[in-house]
Amino acid sequence: MPTVPHRASDYLKTPDAITAYVNVVLDDPESDREDLMAALRNVADAIGGVNEMPTVSHRTSDYLETPEAIAAHVNVVLDDPKSDCEDLRTALRNVADAGGGVSELSRRTGLNRAGLPRALSKIVKACGVRLRFSA
Repeated sequence: MPTVPHRASDYLKTPDAITAYVNVVLDDPESDREDLMAALRNVADAIGGVNEMPTVSHRTSDYLETPEAIAAHVNVVLDDPKSDCEDLRTALRNVADAGGGVSELSRRTGLNRAGLPRALSKIVKACGVRLRFSA
């Protein structure tokens, strides 16, 4: 009997099958980035291609619910040698949004709304220091 070539995507018909398939790759200590990318391509093929993959919009600030999460978010920027003042400003904006928005933070601190994100990044740049946040 001749063998019929098959593609992994032919078997990925349900969310449970897709989850199990990706978890096999993630759980395999010998799999690498290329294996994961191949698995994700198979999943994309199974659901009709990359353009058909469902996406979910999100705001980073929605995930900054604890002081530890906020500190970790800002520290990622501070620890990255490629980060610049704009990256820090974005991270601080995310933190402000998590705390009710820039206007609320401005009200609570007594600082001008426009000056909040700029103030810290300018001080850091002028002093040539690196900040570290902890909770």
